Amino acid sequence: MKEIVSKEYMHAMDEKACKDRSINSYTLMKEAGTELAKTLDKTVLRPGDVKTVLVVAGIGHNGGDALVMADYLDDRYLVSVAICGHVDKMHPDVKAVYERLVDKKDIHCLEEATDCEKLPSTDVIIDGVFGLGIARPVSGIYHSVIEWMNQSSASVVSIDIPSGLDANSGKIWGISVQADYTLVVQALKYGHVMYQGKDNCGKIITVDVGIPIESNTDVCIEPHDYHQSLPLRKAYSNKYDYGSLATFGGNIGMLGAPHLTAYAALRAGIGLSSLYVRESVYPNVSMLYPEIMVAPCKNVKHCLHKKSVLVFGPGLGKDDSSLLKTLQALIHHPAPLIIDADGLYYFNQLKDNVLIDKPIIITPHSGEMAQFFDITSDMFEANWTHYLQGFLEKYPVTVLLKGPTMVIANSKAMHFVDEAGPELARGGSGDVLGGIIAAFIPKVADPFEATTLAALVLAKAGKHAKVLKGEEGIIATDLIEALPEVIKPLKVKCDMI
Repeated sequence: MKEIVSKEYMHAMDEKACKDRSINSYTLMKEAGTELAKTLDKTVLRPGDVKTVLVVAGIGHNGGDALVMADYLDDRYLVSVAICGHVDKMHPDVKAVYERLVDKKDIHCLEEATDCEKLPSTDVIIDGVFGLGIARPVSGIYHSVIEWMNQSSASVVSIDIPSGLDANSGKIWGISVQADYTLVVQALKYGHVMYQGKDNCGKIITVDVGIPIESNTDVCIEPHDYHQSLPLRKAYSNKYDYGSLATFGGNIGMLGAPHLTAYAALRAGIGLSSLYVRESVYPNVSMLYPEIMVAPCKNVKHCLHKKSVLVFGPGLGKDDSSLLKTLQALIHHPAPLIIDADGLYYFNQLKDNVLIDKPIIITPHSGEMAQFFDITSDMFEANWTHYLQGFLEKYPVTVLLKGPTMVIANSKAMHFVDEAGPELARGGSGDVLGGIIAAFIPKVADPFEATTLAALVLAKAGKHAKVLKGEEGIIATDLIEALPEVIKPLKVKCDMI
């Protein structure tokens, strides 16, 4: 598992490293830039293949790192340097490195868009224009320089984060460098894996520059070192030992969604899977899978008999206020509850009027999460950490935020699962995810870990299905059919909860 932090946390660790070691920020910048250059030399630059390097530096600390790298690499390659921004506004630490370099070589100063045309052709560009601190749209010469880098045929290596990409949100401030590689300083930042970050960072290489990461509970899950497992089945057992699921969902035109949830739970190992639909909808239900027990929900209490996990929402619709009473009954029942899709519409109306004293997992995408704050999905994504953390301070639930990277969060920690690819961007993937979570809840003691494991399994199922069907041809049932093969390695000898 890899550490992942916010830009504010990283700045605090920078300051703490300086204080603990009794060094100044200039020394830390020199050390970081040297380690970045060494790593670049070993991993990306290939003597013989790469002869020329262009370093494009801004006037802040990220630019300082870039200039230190230029100084280090100058003995090995033909290095050119360009400064983006006014030299007289440079941070003093950066100015010190600049003044040493300017005595050794000509430096291009970029002030007008036409200045980019004078830059030399090169094999590799090092992007050090902006670092973690960018918080406004890119404009002027900065926009022109980033546009020039993106149009270049050279390989582009960004320092810490591609210039123009927000280090917390993963959103682009108008334009962003489209890096082939990103040399990450010490620890991943949220923006590397969130939203547009995944399409702009290229290959990520984390560089240890000697800044300790302390008291951090946020991690990016890597499959090879995430050791959560599922118990082997015992001979002396019955279906109820492996969980009994009740899925509440379905509406005219959306009856497939709850079937996907109920069927995914079966393929993920639930012992019994029941689907309940409204009485008015029941005549339209087709028997898609004989293993799923489908019935009209005439009496919620009867539907909950002997149920150990509940799902509310897939394909439900938003046209029936009586469903508020159904959800209220599910919240009051002791079984863990997963709320997805249209169920979140009803939860939003109830969340301030019910006592939450049992495990509840909600699985929104950014648009569904935005409805809790009466904002647009773009507004939520631009400041998702603020909104998500505020929500979790108020409501004791586990959130699985769906997106290019899935974030599993509670009030104590965040797990990031960035294994998923665009093959999951299709209708029904979220319904399948709800079923996997439901199947794992009875078998994994901590609902937070069960949800993390489910996200990882869905991502792996997507990759498995992609090999068999190709990225474009996958449908939700392909993900379900991949589950037994993906889950098989997770089974170990351990006690059921």
